[in-house]
Amino acid sequence: MSPNRAYLFDGALLREHGESLDALQTTQAIYLYRDLGDEAAAVGPILVPDTQAVQAFANRLVNAEDSRRFTASLLISRVSLASLAEHLSRLRYVETTHEAPRRYFLRYADTRVLSALRQVATPEQQHDLMADVERWVWVTPDKAFLELRRDIEWNGTSSGLPLQFTPEQLTRFIRQGRYHELLQATLDHCPESATLGTLGERHEWTRQASEWVRAQDIRDAGIQVAVNESAWRTRGAAMASDEFVSVVREAVQEGSTSIIRRWSVARVVGKTS
Repeated sequence: MSPNRAYLFDGALLREHGESLDALQTTQAIYLYRDLGDEAAAVGPILVPDTQAVQAFANRLVNAEDSRRFTASLLISRVSLASLAEHLSRLRYVETTHEAPRRYFLRYADTRVLSALRQVATPEQQHDLMADVERWVWVTPDKAFLELRRDIEWNGTSSGLPLQFTPEQLTRFIRQGRYHELLQATLDHCPESATLGTLGERHEWTRQASEWVRAQDIRDAGIQVAVNESAWRTRGAAMASDEFVSVVREAVQEGSTSIIRRWSVARVVGKTS
């Protein structure tokens, strides 16, 4: 049996950017949250068999210089579309192994979440994640390709789905995704900052800024955003500056971000996009 190819789209990101599958005129799209109601179906994961039109639509999304890049991924398998949809439906939740276990929605169609999952999942969990999927491919912020592959020689144990995270895994998983929140907060506060660097560069600078504010134990959200703006304006150089450390400490004491912004505005390196 030849491999089947299908694209997975994140409905929430499509809606956020005013994108729609309607123009594809496909009747084979499977809305994986349909059982939760129409609204959940619209913002949940959507599985669509590969066609030239679907491929062109996905390529346009992943080449965008904004979060549309994280909307689509490609799955290659040797099972039917219905069987693949059934498997993906079992990925809907991740459970914890705490004394009082909790269940969380896993937004796996957003490839930022998928990248974080790839970082923290054990080999056993990756085996359960893939099941009959041979390859799962997506694009990173800097347009590189990442993928998961099914280990056809796997002979270890299997816990099945949903995935179960230890407390340590959950902490790492949340931390992996936290910088995305900082990036979005920065764009919300200062939309014009989207002209600073490429999408990939902004993600890398934000990842660095997120680690920096955590190391400095800076908990004020406004100051975190101001630090990230500074990282973007200086192309990541701010965090290596002793002067910047002093400026941020003064801002924390005063409870004001203005001194940070004045410092970074005076040191803008350049605009790339």
